[in-house]
Amino acid sequence: MITKLQIDALVASKFDLYKSSVHFMNLNLENMKASMREEVESLCELAAPEICRVRCQHFNLEGVTPADYRERIIYLDDDLFFLAGIRFQGLDVTKPFVSVMPNFSQKCGDHLTKIRQLIASEFGVFSPTNFNITLPEGENVLIGEQLIDRYTIAGDIKELLEIKLAPRPEKLELIPLLVMDFYDDYIYEYKLLYNAAPFLRSEVKTESLDSLNESAKNGLLFKVLINDKCAGVIGGYIEDYFGQKEVCILEELLFSSYRGKGFGAYLQKAFAEKMLDRFSILWGHISYLNPASLKTALKNGRKITEIEYTWKI
Repeated sequence: MITKLQIDALVASKFDLYKSSVHFMNLNLENMKASMREEVESLCELAAPEICRVRCQHFNLEGVTPADYRERIIYLDDDLFFLAGIRFQGLDVTKPFVSVMPNFSQKCGDHLTKIRQLIASEFGVFSPTNFNITLPEGENVLIGEQLIDRYTIAGDIKELLEIKLAPRPEKLELIPLLVMDFYDDYIYEYKLLYNAAPFLRSEVKTESLDSLNESAKNGLLFKVLINDKCAGVIGGYIEDYFGQKEVCILEELLFSSYRGKGFGAYLQKAFAEKMLDRFSILWGHISYLNPASLKTALKNGRKITEIEYTWKI
């Protein structure tokens, strides 16, 4: 059982780490802390027997019991512990890893070996290859051989729109979509993308028709027109950003004939213009395997605010 005291400690350590970061200190700190508590409590719900049973049935791994899926507290010593649970990259059972949230906010490099040993012991039935921790940019609580798995990128919409981009002769427009009426073309374009960059297959996924139509329902889905021709789609969804309801990028796809031609920053700025009167922050996640998208986001004024690090086990 995960206790209230353990939840309190996890929330307090995360809040201490984030509130001093330049990326978060201007947010409403009370709302940010409440959001962190919701996150921790949601993770702790993964310890419920019924949820473990459903996950076990869904993934259907030989030799794995429902109890193995339990989110759990693992102690390093009397005071230091972390919350840990099994995950699968892209829901691919051949790519297991352990998600970790520590109750310590100071650098604890001496504990890296012990953390690896404890995770290997606790989750050995899954044979996880690594464990991940998400931290604010510029911070780290463990030292040693970490790699980057993905970035959180965010920017103030008003500030994004102040950035000047060089004029282009092409006309780029965003037309609101009421339904995703070219879904088959969308799927086909992803096949072309995967053929050109197979390494993105596990990191950049197609969205379901339902999720795209939900985006459209909220007025957040747009057809991209370049010189009056359909050139792609961009859409968002409303998601909590540390206590604020903001717009997160759901999908951003330019068709193959328009990719690699420098339209990305212009597309994101056009989307930000559409969001100006509704939200304060535009944010999203970008895999480390997608440096082109990261470069575009940074060019457009967004900043890396969080990094999900990964350590090999």
